[in-house]
Amino acid sequence: MSSKSAARRATRRAEVFAAFDGKCAYCMTAPADHLDHVIPRAAGGKESRFNLVPACKPCGLSKGRRPIAEWVRILAQATTDDTD
Repeated sequence: MSSKSAARRATRRAEVFAAFDGKCAYCMTAPADHLDHVIPRAAGGKESRFNLVPACKPCGLSKGRRPIAEWVRILAQATTDDTD
């Protein structure tokens, strides 16, 4: 990786974290500790700022390689199951 490429990645990372005030984009409460691909790279998601959001470890691990819509359905179902 060239130094220009590394500098661009660092700038993009800082911009994405700043856009969410350092909080997880999914739960909006926990401090983010990594970037997550909204559309997983395994599903063709790009390495662009439009596909990256800051995430906390619990949300990132829970979402895994799932598309966000699938992950939200799973969370909603778990919530519904807990209230029955």
